[in-house]
Amino acid sequence: MRPLIAITCSLLLAACADPVIPDPIEDLKVVKTAGQDIEVIVAERRIPPHTVMERHYHHGEEIVLLLEGSAMHVEEGKADRPMVAGERVVIPPGAIHEPRIGPDGARVIVIYLNPAGAEGQVAAPKTDD
Repeated sequence: MRPLIAITCSLLLAACADPVIPDPIEDLKVVKTAGQDIEVIVAERRIPPHTVMERHYHHGEEIVLLLEGSAMHVEEGKADRPMVAGERVVIPPGAIHEPRIGPDGARVIVIYLNPAGAEGQVAAPKTDD
């Protein structure tokens, strides 16, 4: 299990914008869920104030639990959603989003449910607005 945690740590560090500090909690592999292997990654992240994450998407579902601070959930095709501690958001596979962190920073638990072997985070093209 230790090599999987080390690999997960490396992947999470590479997938995050520089100021985000990921703390992987657990890495599990659920076998044959809905006919495919799913990797489940649970991570705690501490994000500095006023951080704007790059536009991106995931091949699987992402669940974000905001434990401390505030954020704006910005997801393409939806109204921006202000979030405060205690709230959660479920982001469907392929949804382009660009989280924006409030003035006090944020601490979140993120749960990724990705198809086995898929990239964790994929950069999305920038828009002209």
